[in-house]
Amino acid sequence: MAIDQKHAPASGPVVVTGFEPFGGRSRNRSWDAVRRLSGSLPCETWQLPVDYVRLRSEIAAICERQPSVVLLVGECPARSLAVEQIALNVVDTDRPDNSRQTPSHETLLAGAPLALRAAWDARAVAARIEAAGIPATPSFHAGTYACNAALFLALASLSENARVGFLHVPYWPRPRGIRLDALGQAIRICVEALSVSSRNRPLRGRQTFAGRRGRVR
Repeated sequence: MAIDQKHAPASGPVVVTGFEPFGGRSRNRSWDAVRRLSGSLPCETWQLPVDYVRLRSEIAAICERQPSVVLLVGECPARSLAVEQIALNVVDTDRPDNSRQTPSHETLLAGAPLALRAAWDARAVAARIEAAGIPATPSFHAGTYACNAALFLALASLSENARVGFLHVPYWPRPRGIRLDALGQAIRICVEALSVSSRNRPLRGRQTFAGRRGRVR
């Protein structure tokens, strides 16, 4: 199946994803948090690869499920949760993926917009997470690594009536990071926000990329 194929609107399942470990680490906090949701949230959970080729196949498989909501969860070196607003049609990194590929200044999907916006109001979602006592902040975009790639491919591939968002969690465990049960609570808040949000929509403007790097995520 072509990754840019649009799917018909559907009131399908809720899908929540985390990532496999990468960069020589044995754990990924995003997957640790997501897999603990079993039984506490009616959703399908998927572990995504940190591999650009396999990532396309996994996102395509998720799209085949015709989900109504997709929450992607990744990890980053931050003290608080980051509620992402925008995905870029760019892969640009010095960090190799798990197949040792290091794409530089590449376009994810030819002919697609430079950027796509997640379905939610990131500031409002971050405020709801903060109100639950969990540190969170809105983030302008999801970087230019695998996390951003997953978000852009999902936004570009799913029906406009599906709602897609991305949450970054700190990769440190306690005491420096955030407890897994608090991460699970934040994930549930995000799924609830997506379930009542409007559809995803493209950003308007010049579709060029000046080559400026964001934070690697």
